[in-house]
Amino acid sequence: MERNKQVRVCKIGSLCSVFFWLIFIVIVFLWQKQKREETMSNLFDKAIQIEKSIYIKRLINEQVHSFPTDNNIPKHEKDEWIDQYYLIRSDPKRERLDSIYSALLNENGIKTDVQILCTFDKTSTFTGAMNQIEKAVALPSVSFSINDDEEKNIVLSPYYTNNFLCEFLIHPYSYLSFFTCLFICLVFIWCVWKIKKTEKEFNQMVDIPVQKINLDESSIPLYNTGWIFHHADGMLKNEEGLIIHLTPLDTKYLAAFLKSEKHLLRYIDICRSIYNEPYEDESCVTRVDKQRIGQAINRLRKSLVTVLGIEIRSIRNGYELNVVPLNKE
Repeated sequence: MERNKQVRVCKIGSLCSVFFWLIFIVIVFLWQKQKREETMSNLFDKAIQIEKSIYIKRLINEQVHSFPTDNNIPKHEKDEWIDQYYLIRSDPKRERLDSIYSALLNENGIKTDVQILCTFDKTSTFTGAMNQIEKAVALPSVSFSINDDEEKNIVLSPYYTNNFLCEFLIHPYSYLSFFTCLFICLVFIWCVWKIKKTEKEFNQMVDIPVQKINLDESSIPLYNTGWIFHHADGMLKNEEGLIIHLTPLDTKYLAAFLKSEKHLLRYIDICRSIYNEPYEDESCVTRVDKQRIGQAINRLRKSLVTVLGIEIRSIRNGYELNVVPLNKE
C-alpha cells in the first residue's frame, strides 16, 4: 500500500513538473512578447523623430495650403501636425520612415519585417502589400491631431510579422528549461521503476520462508550451461572436461544458491546456512554481515566468470542466481 502511494506521488510529481514548466514557458513568453512590443513602440517613436530631423524643411506659409490657422491650437501640436503633413506630401507611403524604423530594430537585435500604415484625410497607404495586414501584428498607433478634428488626423500605425514564437522557442533558456523539466521527469520515472522493482523483489522474498538450506555434497547440474557442480570435490566441470576449482567458501555459496527456493538467498539465509549464525529474522543482520557477504559474492562472481549463461545479481535484502539468455548467431 505504501509503495502504491509512492508510485502515485512520483506520477503526480512528473505531471506537475510538466504542468509548471508549461506555465513557466507561457508566462515568460507573454512577458518577453510584451517587453519586445514596448521596445518596438519606443523605437517607432524614435524613428519618427529621426525622420523629422533628417527630412523636414519647413515651407513658408504662402507655399502651404490647408494648414490650420486657428490661434487657439497649441504651437507644439500645430508644428507636429505640419511636420507630418509635409512628410506625407513628400513621401506618401512613408517608405523613409519604414526604412529608418527597420534599421533601428536591427540595431537593437530585433529581427522582423515591419510595415507602416499611414492614414490621412480618409486615405490609407501601406508600405507593404495590403493583404499582409491580416497576417501582421499591429503595434500602438501614433496620432497627430489638430484641435481634436478627426478629419485632419494623421495616424501612423506600425505592423510587424509575428515570428516571435519561433525565436522564443530556439532561445537558450527555452532549451535549458525544457531539459531541466525532462531531467526531473526522468528522475520521477526512475523512482517509479525503482519502487516497482523493489516491490517485485519484496514480493518474491515474501513468498519464500526463511530457509535453513541443507548443504549436502551431491552433484547438481548448473542450469542448462553444460556445467555440473560437484559439491564434494568443490569444483565445476563441463562436458568438454574443463574444470573450475572453487574455494570452500565459494562451494558453500554456490551450493546454497542451487538448493534454495527460486535460487534466492536473503542475508538471513546466508547467515544461518553458511555462517551458522543463530539469527531469528532480518533485523538481526548487521552491516558487517552484509559487507562480509558482499565480498564473498564478488569472489564467487569472479570464479564463475567463465561459466556463460548465469549471473549473480543483487536484489532487495539478498542475491539471486539468475539465468542469462545467450545471443545465438
